[in-house]
Amino acid sequence: MGELAITGELVLHPVQLADPGIHYVYDDDQEAAAATRAEVLAGLRAERAILATAHFPDPFLRL
Repeated sequence: MGELAITGELVLHPVQLADPGIHYVYDDDQEAAAATRAEVLAGLRAERAILATAHFPDPFLRL
């Protein structure tokens, strides 16, 4: 089925799910944030995780 992942500040806009390289203006290190986001999202996709998001209109979605 997949795990539940509480994303916190990992993704701030749904478009970052399609392109984790899209920067967020308040990331201290935008390149490191994008690389981390891509790595974590790839792992969550492999697990078919359910995301509990704080910043999306719908709080839960499946990767």
